[in-house]
Amino acid sequence: MIFSFFRGCERMVLSLRKSNRCGFALLAAVAAFFFSCTRPYNESYPVRAVDGVLDLREQDFLKDGPVALKGGWEFYWNELYSPSDFNQQQKPVSSIAEVPSSWNEAKKYAGKTSIYGCATYRLNVLLPSRTPPLSLRIPAVDTAYRVIINGKDLCANGRVGRDKASSKPVYYAPVSRELSRAQEIEIIVQMSNFDFPRPGMKDCFVLGEAREILLESENRLALNIFVVGAMILMAMYHFALFCQRPSDRSGLYFALLCISTLSRLLVTGEGYAYHFSFMTWEIGSKVEYLSLLGWAIGIMFMRTFFPKEVSLKILTPVFLIIAILSATVLFTPVMVFTRLLLIFDIVSIFFILYFFYALILAMVRKREYSTTIAVGVVLFMSTIANDMLLGYRLIDSVYVMPYGLFAFFFLQSTLLSRKFAKVFSTVSVLSQRLEDKVFERTQELDIERQKLAFNNTTMENELLLAQKIQQQMLPLYSPFDDIFTVYHPMMPVGGDFFDFIRFRDKNKIGIFLSDVSGHGVSAAFITLMLKSILLQAGVKKENPSEMLHCINEVLFDQTGGYFCTAFYGIYNRGDRTFTYANAGHDQPFIIENSSIRALSGKRGAPVGVMDNHDLEIFGKGYLSSTEVLPENSKLFLYTDGLTETRPINGDNIFFSDSQLNETLIRLSNNGCHEFAENVFEQLVLFRGSRLFEDDIALICLDIPKK
Repeated sequence: MIFSFFRGCERMVLSLRKSNRCGFALLAAVAAFFFSCTRPYNESYPVRAVDGVLDLREQDFLKDGPVALKGGWEFYWNELYSPSDFNQQQKPVSSIAEVPSSWNEAKKYAGKTSIYGCATYRLNVLLPSRTPPLSLRIPAVDTAYRVIINGKDLCANGRVGRDKASSKPVYYAPVSRELSRAQEIEIIVQMSNFDFPRPGMKDCFVLGEAREILLESENRLALNIFVVGAMILMAMYHFALFCQRPSDRSGLYFALLCISTLSRLLVTGEGYAYHFSFMTWEIGSKVEYLSLLGWAIGIMFMRTFFPKEVSLKILTPVFLIIAILSATVLFTPVMVFTRLLLIFDIVSIFFILYFFYALILAMVRKREYSTTIAVGVVLFMSTIANDMLLGYRLIDSVYVMPYGLFAFFFLQSTLLSRKFAKVFSTVSVLSQRLEDKVFERTQELDIERQKLAFNNTTMENELLLAQKIQQQMLPLYSPFDDIFTVYHPMMPVGGDFFDFIRFRDKNKIGIFLSDVSGHGVSAAFITLMLKSILLQAGVKKENPSEMLHCINEVLFDQTGGYFCTAFYGIYNRGDRTFTYANAGHDQPFIIENSSIRALSGKRGAPVGVMDNHDLEIFGKGYLSSTEVLPENSKLFLYTDGLTETRPINGDNIFFSDSQLNETLIRLSNNGCHEFAENVFEQLVLFRGSRLFEDDIALICLDIPKK
């Protein structure tokens, strides 16, 4: 049966060779290697055991190969007989049990039986007169057993007992033992089970030529090592791919599926995991049943390819059932969760059907990779179905899941390789396009950079020219030795402006100081307008308030939304009178005898905010005030860049709040030159830098003592 199945799979592979020629050719080669390493046991041999006797006197072991010892074995329920019990005159009365089968299926032959208990199987095998050296292959058994051949112990698994306390189940891989030459072989198998739901001889003992049995065991070992090693490598490889590209979870699900399936392989079949001292029969049983999680992982793996065909709404309740079953396996003894085997099989059947449903839907919709996955799933599911039916003894076959498993994982690994190769190819194409685009954009940016460099150079040159013009607008030197200025714009050109106006009366000097809102070139243009107005009207307006009204009349509605504060005063050196008017500017300080006070004249609105008519209506016009400056004092004019300077470290403290008055008084004994420069240096220390957030202009006037 199983070979007919694989011939059908071969035809399927050949029909799909156009789409995946190389991968399927390699799969066919590996499959051919698998089956060239095995020779099926002669389970279809016409002679079967009858009433505990198997007549093989016509069997040619060299020609016909090994024989499965199936048929009717003598069966003794709840008895553990030894060879001496059958040598007495009154032999035990036997029933007949069909092998292979579970002993609870033998009740139609042996009467009432139970899952839990002990039993003895016995078979006499009649051999030809001349036979080659023979070996007996004993399959893996889930319960404790003891095999006796012609009165001598051959092998044992665990400890056989009449109750749970004296019985100890152990799972060992199938074993092969060479037999002594004899014309008749008496096989006695003692078994006990108090844990597993399907006890008994579920698989056949196999008798055959010693070298062939040994070779068969070695071939099976080599094949299983190959499958296990290949799956470990595939799991590591695809997990590494996932680590490199976490956004694509197909590699992670595939690696977990490999690990889940590998864990089942290691505790079933050849049972390699039981060679480790820590692995007990109970742990192995739990691992075997927990492999049900592989279904959930497998369906999530498929969902990475067909998200629209695999619905989480349908699967979520099933995942919940798997979680409950897994918790049951983890936290209950073997004799509890093994009774749920039928539920496990029902869940497995659901996943098989859903796999096929999703695959058919994907193939109908012509999804990419659907054909490759379909072939792998058909192979794998068919081998699982074969093993499930064989486990229930509904068919005569052999366990072939490792072969279907390898075929499935090989195809899925090939599929993932194609997927990643496609991604890599796409990335390579996109990278090349990106490189071309980057090169093209780099050239464009180079051109733009050159334009920007040219424009920047032009702007820098123009800015330097503007700086030069503005510097030429400012007085080159003070009109008197007792007047000194400090000017520090925050940019090459600034919005602070000062000027001196000379009158015919040489004792008089006009002092103008302004601060335009904003900074840079736009503010500098307004200072240019101020300079022009002062040149035209300065000497004509000996009343400061008239001068400010004149400036306001010219600048109003001509500054593009900008305005400026201004202070204009006329100092008479002869009588120390100082007549001044203020347009929203900070009042200058008079420093005398270690005290400091501000001028008390009226502050009008900044110029450029409203016309002169509105200034009068709102009472914001400019009025002149006159004050006689004390002898041996200082008049200190400044812009708000001085008072509003803050430390560069971010402290929200203004210079006016912290150190201004103390600094002015402390330096008041200095001449105007040293006074102004030292005030600025103290401001630099307070700021922590020579880079400021506003323009700074300082004017210091010494009032000498006559």
